[in-house]
Amino acid sequence: MALLIGVWAGGIVLFMYLAALTESSFRIIFLALAGLLAAGTVWAWCTRHKLLTVEPGGRLCYGARELCAAGAVRTVRIASARTGESGDCEVCLEVDQGKRVYLPSTSLYFSGCFKMRAHARPFAEQLAMALGVEVTDSA
Repeated sequence: MALLIGVWAGGIVLFMYLAALTESSFRIIFLALAGLLAAGTVWAWCTRHKLLTVEPGGRLCYGARELCAAGAVRTVRIASARTGESGDCEVCLEVDQGKRVYLPSTSLYFSGCFKMRAHARPFAEQLAMALGVEVTDSA
């Protein structure tokens, strides 16, 4: 985490320096890039402690937010991704009546999206084992 913050902070300093040297419209671009890096740094810092946890009884939480109540998950599903490139897939949780709960992809350290189903399977299997359910793959 410290390395990431350090590199992004270095980028902020570099873009601010370049903005100070430039007297053209590039100054706005450099300042915008520095602002984006600053926003990314704040986002990374704020999400660093959010964990995906399976509590006893099968309750699934992401940080303080409950994704699924205890015992609500029927299966862990590897499904086609809702966004991204063709062939991408996501790990989601199927609860009562076939409703799907997708895992959040807002963290720098955890993404529910995978490029290949083979890459998603180990994660899905570990999650299913912790929840005490099966893994299904919907092509």
